[in-house]
Amino acid sequence: MKKILLVLLLLNSYFLVAQNEPTEPFFFFLVDNQPYEPLVNSISLNDGIPYDDPDFIVPIGFDFNYLGDDYDSLVFGGIDGYGAELVFFKSIPGYPMHLISPYMMDVIDGGADGTEALSDVRYWLEGDPGNRTFFLEWSNVGFFNEDEPYSMRMNFMMRLFEGSNAIEFHYGQRNDLDHDVITDYDGVPVVFTKNVDQNEMSLEKMQGLSGNPADPTLLEYPTFPDFLMATHLTETPAENTVYRFNPYSVNVEESTKEEWKVYPNPARDQVFVELQEASFITLWNATGEKVYDQMHPAGFSPIQVINFSEGLYFLKKQNGEKELVKKLIIN
Repeated sequence: MKKILLVLLLLNSYFLVAQNEPTEPFFFFLVDNQPYEPLVNSISLNDGIPYDDPDFIVPIGFDFNYLGDDYDSLVFGGIDGYGAELVFFKSIPGYPMHLISPYMMDVIDGGADGTEALSDVRYWLEGDPGNRTFFLEWSNVGFFNEDEPYSMRMNFMMRLFEGSNAIEFHYGQRNDLDHDVITDYDGVPVVFTKNVDQNEMSLEKMQGLSGNPADPTLLEYPTFPDFLMATHLTETPAENTVYRFNPYSVNVEESTKEEWKVYPNPARDQVFVELQEASFITLWNATGEKVYDQMHPAGFSPIQVINFSEGLYFLKKQNGEKELVKKLIIN
């Protein structure tokens, strides 16, 4: 556990600028199940050389907007220096940096003899301008905490989508994982942070997934010690699990273009939806917990919210592949 000692030493200086009231989650979060597809065409970052604590710089290939800021590159590094911690980076002095990790574990190549890589960290860009997808894959990685011969292995991938600014984490084949050995935390962290200052060792906000990886909750950690003491995902997501993170700002903007109405807003006892076509409606609270789901017919229909706690909610309308979200206040 070479990194956790550094983290503990930083506790007194590592802090979050947090609010007393709950804040809006970074993303609208969805869980899916799709066959894991390893990259066929790709550019290797380690290029056949064994690695630990990689410091790769990866060009995204387009401007990707993360939490309101545009980025053209990803830098390996982050809080612990783990091999799956990334910082959104742009070479402008003072430009905000944000950290993201699809699998906050201390991954290592696992080349037992140190001369030939047994795993690969690789990337690729495909699609037409305006609709491109960036792929970054950790293929057959081992874990530092296990030590040689690194029999425990994992495959996972991150995708960034131009235009929608959505993020996907895909989880593939895993071999013989013992989470008591491979993780420095209570569970498996999947995290997002906002405004990281690597020099001052500070950040503004941190959110991450918690609970059953088949149906997790997106939580906010008000302070860094809260993150260290939190229970994250109880284990590594199952093979073929996909986590999709859609920016709320994009979805809310798109919702105004679709002729569906939600009223009253704010609501107290019930809220009405008016749809042009039959759609599946789900309601999520600000912590990412789904509190309602039901198919609604075209036309006018009510949703009873009298038993829901006051606060910010997100109402999602899904019809085929189209997903749109509106904010809803219950008071």
